[in-house]
Amino acid sequence: MLSHNFGTSPNIEKESIHVSVLIGTRNRYSPLIRCLNTILSQNYPYFEIIILDDSSQEKIEYFVKAHFTDPRIKFLRSEKHLGVAGGRNILMQKAKGNIYLFIDDDAYFLENNSIEKIVNYFIQNTNVGILAFKVINYQNTHSELYIPFPKYYIKKRKNIAEYEKLVSYFLGTSHAIRNKVIENCGYYPENLVYGGEEMYLSYKAISKGFSILYIPDIIVHHYPKASTIEDKSAEKSESYYNIRNKIWFIYSYVPKKYFLSNIVISIIINGISSLKSNQLLDFFRGIKDGILKLGSLRHYSLYKNTLTYLKKNFGRLWY
Repeated sequence: MLSHNFGTSPNIEKESIHVSVLIGTRNRYSPLIRCLNTILSQNYPYFEIIILDDSSQEKIEYFVKAHFTDPRIKFLRSEKHLGVAGGRNILMQKAKGNIYLFIDDDAYFLENNSIEKIVNYFIQNTNVGILAFKVINYQNTHSELYIPFPKYYIKKRKNIAEYEKLVSYFLGTSHAIRNKVIENCGYYPENLVYGGEEMYLSYKAISKGFSILYIPDIIVHHYPKASTIEDKSAEKSESYYNIRNKIWFIYSYVPKKYFLSNIVISIIINGISSLKSNQLLDFFRGIKDGILKLGSLRHYSLYKNTLTYLKKNFGRLWY
């Protein structure tokens, strides 16, 4: 990890700003190749690519090397399934860049100057620790925006997706993080496995004085494939982790006055989703384990300036 904090000076030379493009993948070869093609076509030269093969049935490295010989591509492999949180932690521990740029293997950048734009945004916005992008999800025959605003605001403000704004959280498909954020906040809690990890880091970063900026001119196309957690070998499903991790997050970071609304709405929404996906048993297991393990968690009291930031910048306090 480079120790240079380029955010302290707007006059820093770009040559000293290195980007680590970090990709976790599992049994998804073809989308990964498409993703890598758009990264290798970027016009910003100072980056590395680190790919984590999260216990794929066949080693991803062999498949990728059959398509690319670029020395900037590095490979890691875990024989044990790590999940999103653990996988991202390993990637960041091995990264050498000032910026950690995450992108899912089933997503890709629309433009070949995306990395250069990301670097410029960090140079120009010295207090920003995390950048969130405009993600367009494609599901079957339709598309939808995947952006860090509550649905209420998206419906109320029709053009909200088109303007640069401070926000209170980022979304996992693709985002960029200064290495200084991780140095100050630490890594993701690995026991999350999958679900809610972005909210954990968002609240922690804000409490440490970093801002999160949504920038609409970094556009990512996303063609979601089956979750890496949804396979026959998985002991627990996505429904289990979603509700369990939500309970943990509410206990750890949500102010007590918002506990009840968060719990009730989370149970209703996740319960309906679990019913539709035939995972209702895992849903109830997630609630049980979430409650039973609360005693091992710490509750963080958010300072007034953190709450002010959340209320001002589309924070999700009631849910």
